[in-house]
Amino acid sequence: MAEFTIGTEQDNDVRDGAPSRSDSRELDPGVLAQLTALRSLVDRAVGTHDLDQAAGSRLAAVVDSANAEALAPTPRVERIEADLVDAKGIAAGAPTVVAVIEGVVMTLTG
Repeated sequence: MAEFTIGTEQDNDVRDGAPSRSDSRELDPGVLAQLTALRSLVDRAVGTHDLDQAAGSRLAAVVDSANAEALAPTPRVERIEADLVDAKGIAAGAPTVVAVIEGVVMTLTG
């Protein structure tokens, strides 16, 4: 009978919250600039009423979260991607914002 075990390194990563190997890939330097531009675009979209105030506030918070993760000493790319997926859903009514979010995702995922 064959024995199956869980790799201790992977098991420890899940247990202690340390980033896994797939999470720790290097972040493209252009992502930070794109996230900063996206945040400015969100503010402009609220100002021009392309996004209502509530959606703009939620979207700004999600973009700020992605930016904070990108600035972390060991950024988790999957966390940034998840934030951008959330951002895209919030910005669904503003095609220009959605296009910029998709551009950031393209840069992030290579």
